[in-house]
Amino acid sequence: MAVSGSSQCHPVRPTSTALSNTANDTVDIFSVASGAPVFQFSLPVGLDPASARFRTDGELWVANWISDSVSVVDAATHRVVATLHPGDAPGDVVFAAGKAFVALSGAHDQVVVYDRSTYAELARLEVFGEHPRALAASADGREVYLVVLNSGNRTTTVGAQRVAAGGGMPPPNPAKIGRASCRERV
Repeated sequence: MAVSGSSQCHPVRPTSTALSNTANDTVDIFSVASGAPVFQFSLPVGLDPASARFRTDGELWVANWISDSVSVVDAATHRVVATLHPGDAPGDVVFAAGKAFVALSGAHDQVVVYDRSTYAELARLEVFGEHPRALAASADGREVYLVVLNSGNRTTTVGAQRVAAGGGMPPPNPAKIGRASCRERV
């Protein structure tokens, strides 16, 4: 499957997947019901779509980096039904606990929380780190995880086998003092 520009993608749903076609400022929908991707339609969204994620089989949210917006798409009618304006440089969206979480990586490093049915803004959570990017939700939908591009604390990823060979995980350091995590504040 060839898509021009960057082709950011979230996990494939049982029936379809969406690709952010950054070069064309569109979101491209593919059916995967047959096991192979089959192009369905392309829809103009905001400038520089960075992430597209289905909330349901019929509703897709697209984070548009340059236009500072989130497009809510009705997949059945192939229309943008709402446009949210969370702030500078939305990079990802995820759904949990009846809410939508949008990561902002621009002037303010934040996660904006929306009611996913009414689109009402519920909260703005400050992020301790520069350029929050990817979001994920736990399988039970009770927690949201955030990846920060520039955390400033020299973090890295170490494989599980190497951690186990080194004696396991160390205790948290430093302990959280006077600062709530996003999960605790929502």
